[in-house]
Amino acid sequence: MSLSLADIQREQPRQVPLANWQDVLQAELNAFDTASSTVSGIGDVAKTINFAIDQCVQTLKMTVATTCGLCQITC
Repeated sequence: MSLSLADIQREQPRQVPLANWQDVLQAELNAFDTASSTVSGIGDVAKTINFAIDQCVQTLKMTVATTCGLCQITC
């Protein structure tokens, strides 16, 4: 479902009863914590992928060096 500009302009801001402001604030803080954890998790995944790529490159370098040694070609 997509909203047009007219639909958005018709929307009224949500009114939060004063008694519930603490619940709303807590929900916002929880959402922020979740977003922060997600960003941190993405960073950890990126580090893991980077480590795996480095390991593959090192293995490839060792394989090339071994192959070159067998055929007595200097790499």
